[in-house]
Amino acid sequence: MNYGYEGAAQSSLIKKFMENGNDNITITYLDGHTNTIPFSEEVKEKLYQQLLKQAIERNNSDALMNAKEKRKWAASFMIGEIIMILLAPVAILTNKSEKAQLIAGIAGSILTIDAVVNGHKFKMANEEIKEIKKYAIYLKMRDKIEQNTDQTLFCGVKDQEQEINLNNIDEYSFAKIKRLNRNHQVQKLANNIFTRKAY
Repeated sequence: MNYGYEGAAQSSLIKKFMENGNDNITITYLDGHTNTIPFSEEVKEKLYQQLLKQAIERNNSDALMNAKEKRKWAASFMIGEIIMILLAPVAILTNKSEKAQLIAGIAGSILTIDAVVNGHKFKMANEEIKEIKKYAIYLKMRDKIEQNTDQTLFCGVKDQEQEINLNNIDEYSFAKIKRLNRNHQVQKLANNIFTRKAY
């Protein structure tokens, strides 16, 4: 998890945890701080359950709507600023006053910087939307992913034998998790066809 949600402190949200041999588990929180605790299977299961709880809470929150709203505002400001940047040279060329040309040049420079900042905000909001959607797909398919022994479900998604879970889902792109969902839909369709033929 790389993005939090309203009502949850970044310092309490677990980003991921990592086993350090059989002795310790290092927990990384969303605000960047880490905590190392003694390893046990019970602790590992509690951490995984906390990741699941966080994912469900964010999925049930307004996080997706808020991220889309942030993206919309960033795009609106960026488009408006780009239009004004394009008009700045016209103001410079059509105005005879050096003072007016200087003001138009400075305004164009400031708008350019602001457009870049809003472009970054747009990109970050877009990444947040992808993550929220990725987690939503995972939560919808969690039982299938965790209990599936048929490797065709994971075709084109993962190369190694590492299982996909909430602790490592950030290692997989949104496109890969969408592919996982498509593979599942194909499996369901194939099962339905073979079931009908059996009758």
